[in-house]
Amino acid sequence: MPVEAHFFEKGALALLKWDEANLEARLCRALDVARQTLNFFAIEGYTDKQSPVFGFGPEKPAAETVMLIYAASALGHRPPVASRIRRSRREGGYSTQASKTATIIYTGVLFRLP
Repeated sequence: MPVEAHFFEKGALALLKWDEANLEARLCRALDVARQTLNFFAIEGYTDKQSPVFGFGPEKPAAETVMLIYAASALGHRPPVASRIRRSRREGGYSTQASKTATIIYTGVLFRLP
């Protein structure tokens, strides 16, 4: 069944229909990328030596992954999404700071998960 999305185009409300399988595949890809991001950056973060403003600490990818998992949990009844959420929850190899941040956010989110 298609998912409807509303947006305004030149002052009129337009209606788009998105294929649910396509949206599910995109969400699964986002969860896969988030897991890979944690593998690369959740221990030490990232430091850009040429432009330090583009660096970030290990808590950033941890926090964003937790929020993505929270948003994705609405589709946790779908097996491909559910398996990725479970895998992300199991693989929590964060640094201490990232772990603290993820725990704080995750604890707050747990009460809202279905």
